[in-house]
Amino acid sequence: MDYLQITNTVADSLLCYAKDESGWKTCKKTNEVTVCWRPSTEFPGNLYKGDGIINGSPEKVWECLKPVPNGIRVKWDNNVKKLELVETVNVVSFLCRPFLQS
Repeated sequence: MDYLQITNTVADSLLCYAKDESGWKTCKKTNEVTVCWRPSTEFPGNLYKGDGIINGSPEKVWECLKPVPNGIRVKWDNNVKKLELVETVNVVSFLCRPFLQS
């Protein structure tokens, strides 16, 4: 399977969501973060996006978000019990299996 092509397609979709301001409804807003949602046109359900400013370098923020086994994310994200790395596509794209709290 060509994971790099899939990664590029997903990245393009995410950029389109970020640029398209139509249809988003605010569901939570604080001084630091705004979370919005809208119905998906690709699957039955909703899309969610959060906007905010994080005080840190891109490298440090990425270390906190990077989906790798035994990484920092498992320590701070209470929804993620474990992350299993299935394949590394490139330096910023991973195929992983998250184990979530039920």
